[in-house]
Amino acid sequence: MGAGVGLAVLAALLLTPYFKGNRLVNPVLVWIGGFPVYWYGLTMAGAVLAAFYWFRRRAASFLGESHVINLAIWLVGSGIVGARLTFVILKWPEFSTQPWWAILNLHSGGLSIHGALLFGMAAAWLYARRYQLPILRLFDLLAPPVVVGQIIGRLGNFFNQEAFGGPTTLPWKMFVAPPFRPAQFSDQQFFHPTFLYSMVGLAIVLAILMAVERKVKHPGAVLLAYVIAYGVERFVIEWFRVDSAKLGALTWAQWASIGAIMIALVISLIWRGRTIKKT
Repeated sequence: MGAGVGLAVLAALLLTPYFKGNRLVNPVLVWIGGFPVYWYGLTMAGAVLAAFYWFRRRAASFLGESHVINLAIWLVGSGIVGARLTFVILKWPEFSTQPWWAILNLHSGGLSIHGALLFGMAAAWLYARRYQLPILRLFDLLAPPVVVGQIIGRLGNFFNQEAFGGPTTLPWKMFVAPPFRPAQFSDQQFFHPTFLYSMVGLAIVLAILMAVERKVKHPGAVLLAYVIAYGVERFVIEWFRVDSAKLGALTWAQWASIGAIMIALVISLIWRGRTIKKT
């Protein structure tokens, strides 16, 4: 707890000048041989590594080293493809007017977590089927490390000045430079730091998962807790964002969250009914 509070205080001190607009965020960390190294890419790499190392520790007694490494390759590859493909589909009106290679331009952001999760889960399921591994147990082991990766990955939104919310005057408002402001808010300077809201929400999700893991021994319980808790977190965060594609009154992400929550709740009720019958 003390380490977490210390990191939060340190992060607040480091980000304060940027939130106030005293310093401008530079998406490029450094230039090496004429090629830019982006903060976004570094953040994504850090998220993957953090998730991998924790999953490796959690799965040490369940999977062999070769399985852990091979599964990580499957998950990372499919997650990137799914995240980018879903983002391009949702933003197709923008991409349809650009050269085809713009689809491969990942350094400026543009990844959908829902796409990453769907493709990643499909890859994990296929891997488990191929090597006859208990899939629900595998998902339970993966869920908490995935949340850690999401928490770290949200910093990429800050460095890219993307996925922020609408204008606000709240004390924790975040300055956004003119080139990154939505056209309808070009005259505004300060916006909701939804990346920070999401990091806090995901930290709560992680705490819920760890509590479920300690108290509920039913295979798949952690996975269902993740789907429900993250679905609620994302649904709430979407109310603040101004860049999400909409379908009617809600965003695509909110509809996806509702669908995922409903499916998870139905499965939970079915499992609970079976457990009651057995007792």
